[in-house]
Amino acid sequence: MARIEEDKEREERIRMEIAVDACNEEEMAMGWYYYLEDKIR
Repeated sequence: MARIEEDKEREERIRMEIAVDACNEEEMAMGWYYYLEDKIR
């Protein structure tokens, strides 16, 4: 499987919108959960 090149702009958007205050993997997962929950509605 080909590896996708990292997109710096996308990574920054993730840090600023989804995981802005995540201190560990659990908080990062919860950030994704709430972000996606909001977008799906």
